[in-house]
Amino acid sequence: MSRGLADRVALVTGGSSGIGHALLDALMAEAGEMGYWVIRLDSPRFMDAAHARYRSAGFHPIEPYAETEIPPEAWQHWVFMEKELGQGVAGGARHT
Repeated sequence: MSRGLADRVALVTGGSSGIGHALLDALMAEAGEMGYWVIRLDSPRFMDAAHARYRSAGFHPIEPYAETEIPPEAWQHWVFMEKELGQGVAGGARHT
């Protein structure tokens, strides 16, 4: 995703309150409404619960993407994921 919706978003919750799920769902919906057709994210490899949530939301692992701010020497410690949102808003601009 380009820097139109969010440069960096961190979802941190204390457990299974559902806040992180709701925030992720809202961000994906907003991105689609704004015309974005793909969301890419990265997170530290140790965040297993977050990766499981991202997979359940339709994200899949990808290679490091060009826009990442993670330095190449650290890539082995990070997981990179992507989800295609579809065409975004009908007739609207498409963003990546």
